[in-house]
Amino acid sequence: MKHIEERRKKIAGYLAGESYTPMTLDELCVVLDVPCSDRDEFANLLGGMVRSGIIRISKNGRYTIPSDTSVVKGTIQGTARRFNFLIPDDKDKEDVFIAPENMNGAMHGDSVLVKMIPGRPGDNRTRGEVVQVLNAHRDDVLGIYEAGSNPSVAPYDKRIDRIMVGQGGPAGISDGDIVSVEIVRPPLDRRPASGQIVEIVARHDDPRSYFKYLARTYGYSTDYPVDAVTEARGIPRDISAAELSRRKDYRDLLTVTIDGEDAKDLDDAISIEKTDGGNYLLGVHIADVSHYVRENSELDKEASDRGTSVYLVDRVIPMLPEELSNGLCSLNPNEDKLAFSVMMEVSPSGEVMGFDIDESVINSNERMTYKNVHSILNKEDPGLLGKYAYLTDFFGLMHELSVILRDKRHRRGSIDFDFKESKIIMGQDGMPAEVSKYETTDANHIIEEFMLLCNETVAEKYGGIELPFIFRIHDKPDLDKINELNLFLKSIGYSIDNAGDIQPSAIQELLQRVKGKPVEHLVNTVVLRSLKKAVYSIKNNGHFGLASEHYCHFTSPIRRYPDLMVHRLIKKKIASVKSGKKHGGRELAILSAHVDSIAQSSSEMERKAEKAERDLVDHYKAVIMRKHIGETFQGVVSGVAGFGMFVELENTVEGLVKVENLDGYYIFDKNNHSLYMKNGPGRYTIGKLVKVKVISVNVNLGEVDMVIAGDRAGRQDAGGDAKMPHKPKPKTEYSAGKRKYQTRGKRRR
Repeated sequence: MKHIEERRKKIAGYLAGESYTPMTLDELCVVLDVPCSDRDEFANLLGGMVRSGIIRISKNGRYTIPSDTSVVKGTIQGTARRFNFLIPDDKDKEDVFIAPENMNGAMHGDSVLVKMIPGRPGDNRTRGEVVQVLNAHRDDVLGIYEAGSNPSVAPYDKRIDRIMVGQGGPAGISDGDIVSVEIVRPPLDRRPASGQIVEIVARHDDPRSYFKYLARTYGYSTDYPVDAVTEARGIPRDISAAELSRRKDYRDLLTVTIDGEDAKDLDDAISIEKTDGGNYLLGVHIADVSHYVRENSELDKEASDRGTSVYLVDRVIPMLPEELSNGLCSLNPNEDKLAFSVMMEVSPSGEVMGFDIDESVINSNERMTYKNVHSILNKEDPGLLGKYAYLTDFFGLMHELSVILRDKRHRRGSIDFDFKESKIIMGQDGMPAEVSKYETTDANHIIEEFMLLCNETVAEKYGGIELPFIFRIHDKPDLDKINELNLFLKSIGYSIDNAGDIQPSAIQELLQRVKGKPVEHLVNTVVLRSLKKAVYSIKNNGHFGLASEHYCHFTSPIRRYPDLMVHRLIKKKIASVKSGKKHGGRELAILSAHVDSIAQSSSEMERKAEKAERDLVDHYKAVIMRKHIGETFQGVVSGVAGFGMFVELENTVEGLVKVENLDGYYIFDKNNHSLYMKNGPGRYTIGKLVKVKVISVNVNLGEVDMVIAGDRAGRQDAGGDAKMPHKPKPKTEYSAGKRKYQTRGKRRR
């Protein structure tokens, strides 16, 4: 039977291939190497596949995959709520819902053929049944081992059901250990999948266990290839006299770095002074990583593959080995360091009057932290004021200019969202102890404004010179999204002017109008979801969120590969301008394709890093909230969906109140981002204040379950505090596949 199934897979896979042209029985026997003795068996197999609808035979005897919608090829995509959908290879086709009884052994990630089947009365969803698994996606699954009379593994991937593993297993395995499981038999006929434990990834009592899971899941490693490490260690630490002589020497310039207390990879240093004419001479000095990491070197290949450093709460997985990221390239104080310096003369109104961009050498005077600079600016600590007396006016000048730049940016329409960011505090035992809102200070704003100005200046200067460039772009939102947003805003008494040609200033004005009002959180959330994500691109489409025509990432080459690449491209452009050399069309085409590939892969790696960082924060929050089960908290509704609503507490923890745990029958109103009670006054909308009780925590999945305090599951009045502007719609089904509900998150510039 297994032999027959394998042959069916091979046949279906071949016929479903893009290069396949319809063939006869004899032709298929030749290309699939069917022996003459097996021809009759092969013909019978094809006949069975025809009868089941997997393949079709034409009038002239040629076999094909059905070209109509009765059989569709695609990939199974599960959801966290155990629904499964077919995502068709043909992007013009709709997703297909597949009930558990119609999966026929297929699992999340499998490439399959699905036959369309009739839906239930009143069900408008496209339904299907798996008729053939073409390519089983059976990578090892990571999960939590659960011991007992019938041992199993609960996968971290919520789209995969529990896997039975039987008694035994590796020596010393314990309940709660993180393990890797090989699936031996997929789920079939309502029986769960079974598997074999391959490896114990981490012990349940190891504080670093979840970190190990994340590293394994996302493919991150704290180890680097031997060749790359050897290369890093072989780079000379001393700067040669020849190198010093060809660079701008800023070593006598008063310069400091300002970073977080735990930062070790110091990318940027700042200098500032007033000119005789009353302008500000601002210097942004960025580590010259490109001098040490040469193109196509082993270090470069590894950095390109990683794309970015990954910041996982209390540890970092650097893009570059620590010999470079924390040592040679880092702008550590009182050491000569190679840099790329952008010296900008800025007027009292915030206009850049002139600038120079040069390869340089600097020697930073101090390694400062946001906390200490904030304390000095606000005269909070006499000890710090005494220690850094010579820098008091220096920091005052920085703050003065940063306020000017921030005001100028806001006037042009740059959008700033005010969402809470989390700060996880770790205990002495290596476990998360507390979570709170991360407070940004005037010192943070200083660095943010100076880096933004520097990135804009560099992009405007070098973005248009012959050779390709990597821009940081943020496209205009889709018109449909803005119209939908405006419809909702009008329903609560607001609107966006000139929505047909939306400008960032209109968004910023809206956010200012709702600031401090009950609908602030709701409007901020809905607006953010209407915008696109910022990405890297060789095409300069501008940055909508910053209201900037020219923008790039130049200021963090130690931790971001696009910044490193921008440094290289600028050096190429400088050399090209000096030499007057014109590059040939073929040379430009090859370089453009290479840079475009880097832009795309860097965008992907950035999203991956964000997800890994968010996963670990959610896990740590769950660990912390486990100590608060049964306690009551004040929170705000931060998201709604058909299955319930998310509530964010003051400490930034977000939990789920399931719809079945609400008193009364609630319906999801997608247009108004709320849940409303059928035949009752209850209504929960994003931004509504609620009192909730924590009832359970799933640490492994990073989930916190809550109920409304006083409800039957926990009687707080859920009375409507917002009008219902649109006619109620039927209860919305859970969104599927690639269009699944997403919670909000603060995006990177």
